[in-house]
Amino acid sequence: MFIQFNDILEKHYCEYINSSNNSIIRNLSSLASNIEDRNIFFNFIAKYYENKIDVIISPNMFGSILAEKMNLPFIFIQQRTTYDPETIFQYYEHNSNFYCFEIHSHLIQKLPKGNLSRILLLDDILYDGKSILAMISLLQKLNCNV
Repeated sequence: MFIQFNDILEKHYCEYINSSNNSIIRNLSSLASNIEDRNIFFNFIAKYYENKIDVIISPNMFGSILAEKMNLPFIFIQQRTTYDPETIFQYYEHNSNFYCFEIHSHLIQKLPKGNLSRILLLDDILYDGKSILAMISLLQKLNCNV
């Protein structure tokens, strides 16, 4: 299984340089277009994290796919689209632009208290780490141990 996983990473992993600031962008988004590869990839991840996590939080469909495979709760963290008082939000800067993540606090509150310490944050693109740091900060505002 590891060899298949490695082959899939080589096939779908894309790394390129952002010409505006010479930073490296790492991307696995093409995995979404190949069901067979996606299944092998997520089966491997599910096996690796088996009994190590209690909830998956993600800004994209990859988190929901893995949560379904692992039979775990999934919470969607999204770019801020509402000004609902029930959402907690966190701004972050990226290439001189400001973005904002939001999460509905009632979703976190519905989790059993023990489920707030083993959280997997999953994203398909790693740019400069600011989005993941913003997600961590947002979850810490909700007393999650990330």
